[in-house]
Parts: sequence; structure tokens; C-alpha cells
Amino acid sequence: MSRSGRPTDDKPLPPLYAMTHGGIESTAADEITRDIGGEVKIRDLKKAGVAVLLSSHLLDRVQSVCDRVALFNKGKIALMGTVVELANQVLGAGHPLLVEASGVDVASTLKSIEGVQQVVDTGQGAWRVVADRDVRAAAAQHIIAAGGSLTRLAELQPSLEEVYTRYFQEQRHAA
Repeated sequence: MSRSGRPTDDKPLPPLYAMTHGGIESTAADEITRDIGGEVKIRDLKKAGVAVLLSSHLLDRVQSVCDRVALFNKGKIALMGTVVELANQVLGAGHPLLVEASGVDVASTLKSIEGVQQVVDTGQGAWRVVADRDVRAAAAQHIIAAGGSLTRLAELQPSLEEVYTRYFQEQRHAA
């Protein structure tokens, strides 16, 4: 290493090293774990207003650090947007929720809420709800107003892995 901290051998600098030590406003990175600092470094760069183009098959990590994603098919962008936007396109999911409640007919109560598209009993007092908008407040109000007890209400995040798998399954079937 030189006095500046820059490596002195002839190897090219990892993109994230170059960005943090060279005043660069954007960069590209191939696989999160190959660069210095990985996910934490990318988050720091985002906070500093640096645009990062990341190429990776580690979809859970991509989802954890990226604001927007693009899925490529045959060298072209097939889908692009936030994970929620892509999930809406591919999975048809609106706003998925997990509701844990008791003391009332929870499924009927949830189905009565405007915007609720689907209610699935997942067992042990839990229901997965899909709505066309965020209905968390309405779900809580309806269950409590009906005399029920709400023990958990959580927004479920769609998985980029689920989106990817379904998209490419559909592409194979269409071919």
C-alpha cells in the first residue's frame, strides 16, 4: 500500500475501493462479496449520493441493498422497478400482510375490508392477506371493533427470489 492507502501492485482496483478513495459519483460492482466492505459499503455509498450498479445472482443481498432492480432475459431488461412493483407485475400480489388474531371470525372480518382480495388461513391463528392497498389500519380497527384480539400485524415483503423464479418459469412455459 502507498501512503494514500492505494494498493501499489498492478491489480485493478475493486470498484467500491475506487469510489470511496477517488471521489467517483457512480460505479459498477460485480457480486457484493467480491468488493471491499460488501453490503455495508454499498449502503454508505447510497447515503453519500453515489449511484451503484450492481450485478449479482445473490438475490437476497440485492434486495437488501438496492432501491430498484432489473431482471435481464436474453441480454435485455425484462423487468425493472422496486421489488414490490416487480412482485405486483409477476406475482399479482398487491400488499401482502400477516395477521395474527383471535376471538372473532378473523377470515370473515378481514374479507369485509374494502380492498382485500384474498385471505388465507396459514394455521395457528394466522392469516395471510393480500389487498390492493395498505389495509393494516383497517384490519386492526375491524378486528378490535368486532371484539377480537390482535396479536400481530405485519407487512410481508415480497421476495426478489420469488419474482425471479416465477418470471423465468412463465418464460419457459411461454417458449
